[in-house]
Amino acid sequence: EDIKGVKDYENPIRVVKNYDAFNEALFISRSINKLHSDGVLYSEIGVLYRRRKQEEVLINVLKEEAIPFKVLFKKDVPVLEKSEAEEGVNLMTLHLSKGLEFSHVFIIGANMGNIPLTTKRGEEEEEARLFFVGITRAKDELTISYLTKPGINGVLKYPSPYIGMIPKNLIQSEDEGKNISLKELINLIRDEREKKESTPKEKTITHPKYGKGKVIYEDDNIIRASFEGYGEKEFSKAFYNF
Repeated sequence: EDIKGVKDYENPIRVVKNYDAFNEALFISRSINKLHSDGVLYSEIGVLYRRRKQEEVLINVLKEEAIPFKVLFKKDVPVLEKSEAEEGVNLMTLHLSKGLEFSHVFIIGANMGNIPLTTKRGEEEEEARLFFVGITRAKDELTISYLTKPGINGVLKYPSPYIGMIPKNLIQSEDEGKNISLKELINLIRDEREKKESTPKEKTITHPKYGKGKVIYEDDNIIRASFEGYGEKEFSKAFYNF
């Protein structure tokens, strides 16, 4: 399955900040009600999450709002008859979303420490793959939500760094309904990672244009160095091999 590119959505991808899981669930339910009132079938809506423990609050709110739903538990879910499939919104983990498509997709809990769940070398690549499988499940509209009060151990209040991998021209960032700067979000992510990771001061790189530079930050995806006469420059490891 090709997940290298991001679909050229007619509508921009929305990145929304919610306070906690309850407020996020309210936001999802309101959005679903609006879509359904506009004629979208419940079966054309998918809500995706990284781990099963995120279901509880969401399910309680959907029940309260009388929104029908079905939860996918395993990969060999039988194909439902059309009448059955139209009965509810699809709730599932990112793992189980592969191969499925929905007109409208919500990815919830897109916080550091949840997406990705781990940054261990060798495992983060699979985490990134899962995220991009999720975003490519949407045929028409995609909304990504993260929380400022996650309430799960190990999950930070910052958005997933994978959001920064989506082409900027496809993103419409929202701060509880207000426009925010994606660059600001990414800077918060990097600041948090810089606090936790250190790079040996003696490490240097040589760039064909800027010459010799001192490395001031490095992770699995990027490297930042200071060059005399040029200041700080940042490079993607996908394009440079220092």
